[in-house]
Amino acid sequence: VVLGDTHGRSFWKLITHRENPDRVIFIGDYFDSFDISGVDQIQNFKEIVNFKWKGECEVILLVGNHDYHYMKGIDEQYSGYQLTLAPTIGFELEDNKDYLQMAYQMGEFLFTHAGVSSEFMDSVFGKNGWQTENIAELLNEQFKYKPQKIGRAHV
Repeated sequence: VVLGDTHGRSFWKLITHRENPDRVIFIGDYFDSFDISGVDQIQNFKEIVNFKWKGECEVILLVGNHDYHYMKGIDEQYSGYQLTLAPTIGFELEDNKDYLQMAYQMGEFLFTHAGVSSEFMDSVFGKNGWQTENIAELLNEQFKYKPQKIGRAHV
């Protein structure tokens, strides 16, 4: 099951219960709802992390732009940014950073929040610095050690 843009919504619970999958890939954007309270968004993110932690199935947690802009050292903001809750959301993301990644590759399929272009890969890794087979690995390493280079300013 592939789920994107939860933005604090709990629909993922019904889907995962109904489908009973062996793998769930969350495509990111756990925050920045316009109709769900920030506290509920944070609680929902904690429940998603707990779902991963319980290990009932493989759970992949990708980062979307509405998560990325709360992360330590990132100076970008997108629509819906919650200034008053930013420290709390940032703490939750930092506290669970080991569970988060930018990309997931399964065979010939690459999962990211918004896609990856060859121009972006060339700008970050150089024309000969990447291959189709190692895109997820490179993006996840970049996210871990130099997350600022992943943002829109570098596309």
